[in-house]
Amino acid sequence: MRPDPINGNPANPQSWNLYAYVQNNPVNFNDPTGMLLIRLGQHTEDQIKEGLADVKQQLKNKDLTKEQRAALKEQKKTLQLESEGNQIVGDMLAKLDEVGERNGLTLQNFTLSTDLRADFPDASKSDYETMSQFDAMTFDPSSKYAGTTYIRTDMPGGFYQMSRRSSDWGYYGASALSHEQVHLRGFGGQLGEFFAYSRQHMVYGKFQNNFNSIELYRWLDEFLNKKIAKYF
Repeated sequence: MRPDPINGNPANPQSWNLYAYVQNNPVNFNDPTGMLLIRLGQHTEDQIKEGLADVKQQLKNKDLTKEQRAALKEQKKTLQLESEGNQIVGDMLAKLDEVGERNGLTLQNFTLSTDLRADFPDASKSDYETMSQFDAMTFDPSSKYAGTTYIRTDMPGGFYQMSRRSSDWGYYGASALSHEQVHLRGFGGQLGEFFAYSRQHMVYGKFQNNFNSIELYRWLDEFLNKKIAKYF
């Protein structure tokens, strides 16, 4: 009944339809707050800056209702998170470029998840317990959540948060993106995990000389080797 307060992306005409629920893609996304999930690469940095400036200007309106003000603040948060995600994940993709292992991955392949329960409300208790163990997830092609890799921003020990503190974790994060690419191509199950961890380990090894902490490199290398052995 009311339009979303969001700026359109010229590269995606459907994003200009502010009355469309999740850009007419309810199979892959849900939108309980009236804002889009934070799929990366949907706006340029200039568009995000323009959007934030527009929100700032609208918030000066003293006649806004409580709901309108809350929606604008939510939009501000969403745009800020997209900007941050574009930068952090974009840096990981650039690291993959350095070693020739990007293989077509783009920002649009990734979506930020800030709250598991809110983003996946219909997950069973067992599914949620499984999901809570991972800092990135790519769902089976038959799932309504398929088609994108979700990177959790709410996991303190996950590569997204840790890469904000250390460039070493950015290299590990880059290898994790290559892991999820295996699943994006439809390889699931235990065999899929074996291929994914094997690919991640191969890519990860190319960053060895870039690590500032050899201890961290060895610890993460051991972790990946254990995962490969688990799924072999």
